[in-house]
Amino acid sequence: MKNIKDICFLILAKSNSQRLPGKMHRPFSNTTLLDVAITKLLDSEIIPNSQIYIAGHGPEVIEIAKKYKNVNLFKRSDSSISEDATIREIYEIVDHIPHKFFVEINACCPLLSISTLEEFIEKYIQSNYDGLFGVIKRRTFYWNSHGTPLRECTAHLDTKRANIIYEAAHCLYAGSMDDIRRNIHMGTFRYSNDPAIFVIENEKECWDVDYEWQLEIAASMFENLLREEK
Repeated sequence: MKNIKDICFLILAKSNSQRLPGKMHRPFSNTTLLDVAITKLLDSEIIPNSQIYIAGHGPEVIEIAKKYKNVNLFKRSDSSISEDATIREIYEIVDHIPHKFFVEINACCPLLSISTLEEFIEKYIQSNYDGLFGVIKRRTFYWNSHGTPLRECTAHLDTKRANIIYEAAHCLYAGSMDDIRRNIHMGTFRYSNDPAIFVIENEKECWDVDYEWQLEIAASMFENLLREEK
């Protein structure tokens, strides 16, 4: 079991996204993806504002983060956003904060709900695992790059009979700072519970914006959610 005081709540953001330039700060449903993510952390009833950190790179990202006086801003170095950057370099913030663990949300997933985020945090706090990773449940079939099935296929590819497998959701991450210092993100990914997994039941919450068409669809779904909440 962990003490929430030992956990930092982290968003990594940069201005120069390669696949969708400026996606963190460009208009998104009268706001921005980064604003949505920061607001989500601030609106949580269990996250202490003083333990929220925005690790930002680029003037546009820095300006957005500066608007929020209740969160901590860490300015990332150029080397931390390099394609060749190691885990240790990406999370250079580890040397500048006192916390033992981190919970990170992906600001490219604007549909992630606060309730799911808080369930993830609670599971992490209650666990004895150093790493926790959000996943999506699947009943389907996959092939490798050589065309070989990665699992036994049932007749007619009947997904009702397929065993459950899990796919990375890429929206929620947790791990220890000591592992980061050893260049390990959330775990070795070689053994059970290294890292442990957290199943996100609503796949829409994991909608990850990497391209223009995904941004447009995400904005539409986000606006629908806002209307439903009114």
